[in-house]
Amino acid sequence: MKDPALQILLADDSEGVRKSFDAILQSLGHQCQHAADGIACRNLVQNPVLDLILVDLFMPNFDIYEFLALAQNHPNKPAVVIISAQDDDREMERLLIAGAYAYLIKPVELEDIETLLVKIAEERNQD
Repeated sequence: MKDPALQILLADDSEGVRKSFDAILQSLGHQCQHAADGIACRNLVQNPVLDLILVDLFMPNFDIYEFLALAQNHPNKPAVVIISAQDDDREMERLLIAGAYAYLIKPVELEDIETLLVKIAEERNQD
């Protein structure tokens, strides 16, 4: 049985990254909204049915720790997956402790995205 579509906020300041992820996510049956900076990201996180936020670690007008606190107070408690080219174990650990669901290092493999999406969809269906 196919997992239901996730409502995803895709936040990255690179248009190319947003387009690539959007194509992949839509081909897997998910629905996406896009944000190119922290302001748009904070505005779009107000969506009450949001399941997942894929967010770049570094964007204009954006503080990841502030954003994680905002996401944790969201009524639907979407999973926040950080995507970054920064491969820093200490920072990764701090972000996971602060509430991030996962931390993926760019370039992200398609198989890793699919596995993560299935896991999140299954967890959300149990709630």
